[in-house]
Amino acid sequence: MDQRITAILDYARAGAAAAPPHPVDTAQVAAAAARDVSKVLDEAGVRLRIGELPIVDADDVQLQRVFQNLLTNAAVYHHRTVTPRIEISARQLDGHWEFTVADNGPGVQGGARDSIFGMFQRGPDADAYRGHGMGLALCRRIIESYGGHIWVQDNPGGGSRFCFTLPTPAQPSPATNAGA
Repeated sequence: MDQRITAILDYARAGAAAAPPHPVDTAQVAAAAARDVSKVLDEAGVRLRIGELPIVDADDVQLQRVFQNLLTNAAVYHHRTVTPRIEISARQLDGHWEFTVADNGPGVQGGARDSIFGMFQRGPDADAYRGHGMGLALCRRIIESYGGHIWVQDNPGGGSRFCFTLPTPAQPSPATNAGA
């Protein structure tokens, strides 16, 4: 019960308690998140790869929570007979960055892809795992507070790709810097 109450409080604070968006090195944030959940990653035998990631305007603490939740889920929900692999990557699209946390786990069934982002919602096979069903709802709330979007899709070759977008940081115009 304590964990559920804490999860609800975290959800309520997400977005509202975030510092104003400021430049954040997402590679450093992803690495810090991996260190924070290293026990879970190590117990599962995860092989983690963090690709080149951009600087975005966000709050590093809130974005770290997103990576922590996505990494933990990928580590916990894996095939027991296969070494879990997780890769974090990003690509720049028109006006935003698209981040991907890809794994080689069992994937998410099509019918559950939207519902798993709701409060207290878990995937159909989640009964075998501990959790309160708030992690992905928290991720969605944080990402949407920055004007982004989060979703899940199949990973080619098996597994899931949890993707989210964040706006590309506004670049100051040359005239703005001229007087500096």
